[in-house]
Amino acid sequence: NSIRYNDVWFPRSAFLTWDQVREMKKSGLVEVASHTHALHSGTLANPQGNSEPAPVTFSYDPATQTYQSLKNYEDVLNADAEASAQTIFRETGIRPRAMIWPYGLYSKLGLDIEKAHGMPMTFSLDREGLANLDNLAAMPRYFVQDDPDIAQFANQIARKTGRRPLRTIEIDLDWVYDKDPAQLERNMDALIERVYRMRISAVYLKGFSDKAKKGVANSVYFPNRVLPMKADLFNRVAWQLKTRANVMVFGWLPLSAFDFGHGPAGITNGSLLSDPKARQRVIDLYEDMAMYGPISGLRFDEVMSDANGRALPASEADARIQFTHELVSHALQYRMPLKAINVLPVSLMNPLQGLYVKSLSSYDVTVIETPSNLDDQALTDLIKKAAATAPGALRYTSFELSSDSARPGILQRDMKLFALHGAPNFGLSFYNFFTDSPNEEELSPDFSLQDGEHY
Repeated sequence: NSIRYNDVWFPRSAFLTWDQVREMKKSGLVEVASHTHALHSGTLANPQGNSEPAPVTFSYDPATQTYQSLKNYEDVLNADAEASAQTIFRETGIRPRAMIWPYGLYSKLGLDIEKAHGMPMTFSLDREGLANLDNLAAMPRYFVQDDPDIAQFANQIARKTGRRPLRTIEIDLDWVYDKDPAQLERNMDALIERVYRMRISAVYLKGFSDKAKKGVANSVYFPNRVLPMKADLFNRVAWQLKTRANVMVFGWLPLSAFDFGHGPAGITNGSLLSDPKARQRVIDLYEDMAMYGPISGLRFDEVMSDANGRALPASEADARIQFTHELVSHALQYRMPLKAINVLPVSLMNPLQGLYVKSLSSYDVTVIETPSNLDDQALTDLIKKAAATAPGALRYTSFELSSDSARPGILQRDMKLFALHGAPNFGLSFYNFFTDSPNEEELSPDFSLQDGEHY
C-alpha cells in the first residue's frame, strides 16, 4: 500500500492508477513516458555517507570499501530502462518513446542506453536554454512548483532562459584535507558556511594535491586508475557545495603537469600529445573525476601559455585546445551537460596574438587572470579591450582577481568597475576560507548574487 519515491514512502493513493493512465492515453492528448523503473532514488555515493541521485552515481559499498564497476553500472541502467518500457507496454499497449530523468541528471552513457531501449527523447532540468528540434536527446524541462499565477510563471521562465552572472572562487582541497577526520569535518563545515554566506554561483574545485606548490599533480582526491588517491574527498566536498551552498562545481586538474612516477609529464614540444600512454593516463583521470564527482564543468589552465604565462606557438596551442575538447567528450560519458572553462593570463589579451578570440570561440567561458595592481584606468582599458574584441564577449568572459590583494578596498573597487562597464562575470583566486580576509560582508554588495540568480 506504500510506494517509495525519492527516498520517501508515500501512500498508493498519492499516485495515478493504471486505469487512470489508460484513460488519459485514450484521450489522445497525453503520451506516457518513462521516469525510470526504480532509479528515482538516492544511492550511497562515498565513504562519508552522502546519498546522491542513482542515475548518475557509482554506488559505494561500505562493506567492501569499493565502488560499483562500470559494467555493473551499465547493467543496472540497461535493466531499469527495459523494465520501465516493458511495464508501460504491458499496461498501455505502447512502449514509451521518451524518458524524464529523475532530478534532471543524466550522462551520454545514459542517453545511449535509453535510446537503445526505444527512448531517443529524454528530458532534463538543465538551467539554460529552451527545448528545440535540433536536440531531442536531452531537452530541458521546467519543474513547475507552488502553483504560480501567470505573472509568476512568466518571471520564472525569464529567469531560466536568461544568462545569469558568474561569480566564482577557487578552492584548494589541500587546505580542506586533514588526517584527523574530526578536523577534516570542521574544515569542510567552515568552507561550506563561507561559500553559502558569499552567495556566489560557482567554485573551481582543485581535485589534485600540490603540497609543494610546483603545479605538478602526483596524487588526487578521487578514486582513479592512474595516480595515488590522497583521500576520497572530492565527491563529498563537491556534493556538499552543490546542495548546501547552492553553487556549481567545476572540476580542476592540470592539463599536462602530472607526475606518473617518472617526473612531470608536460606537453613540452608536444611530448604528452605524442606519447599515447601519457595521453591515455590524462584521459583516464578526467573520466574518473567525472565518474566520481558531481561536477558542472571542467576548468583548464595553460592551454595557450606555458607555466610562466608566455604564449605558446599557434600549432601547440591548437593541439592543446583539441586535447581539452577530447577530455570534455570523455567526461560527458558520465556527466552532462558540462561547461568548459579556459584560463588566460592577462598578458595574452594582446589582440595581435588572437589567443583571446580563439579562446572565446573554443570554450564556454574564458577566465582572464587579472592583476591586483592595475589602477582604475588600466582596469577600465582591459574591460573595454575585452568588450571590443567580439560581439557579446563580456558575456563569455570572467575576470579573476587575486584574493590576497594587500591594498584595502582594492577588490571592492575592481568589482564596482566591472559592474560599471558591463562585465557581469568575475571571481577570486585561491580563497582561504579559514580567515576573514577578504571579508565577505565587505565584498557582498558587489560580489554576491541577488536572491534567485543563478548562472
